[in-house]
Amino acid sequence: MLPAKHRLKKNYQFGYIYKKGKPVPARNLTLIFTAIRGSGLRIGFSVSNKVGKAVVRNLIRRRLRECARALLPRVRPGHHCVVSVRPGITEESFREIARDLEYVFRKAGLLDN
Repeated sequence: MLPAKHRLKKNYQFGYIYKKGKPVPARNLTLIFTAIRGSGLRIGFSVSNKVGKAVVRNLIRRRLRECARALLPRVRPGHHCVVSVRPGITEESFREIARDLEYVFRKAGLLDN
């Protein structure tokens, strides 16, 4: 589970990131991030109704949270991020989702090696 201090929860936080953030696309997900001065890392997940019914959306969200939790020690603080998914993600395995998430963080320049 992603620790509470690393989660985006409020609608205005998501709106700010969608408006001011930079998108980094991958095959089945997009990372939208923005730099926040004097703040730690916060991540939110956006899974639309197009992905599937509630059970499927919650499964995808749980997988994304776990993948993000594993990446936390390597991600540079000072950013707020939203991970938005596309409907094709339902056919991907946990490893493929983890690989795609790591790819977008690396492409955005947010990962420390």
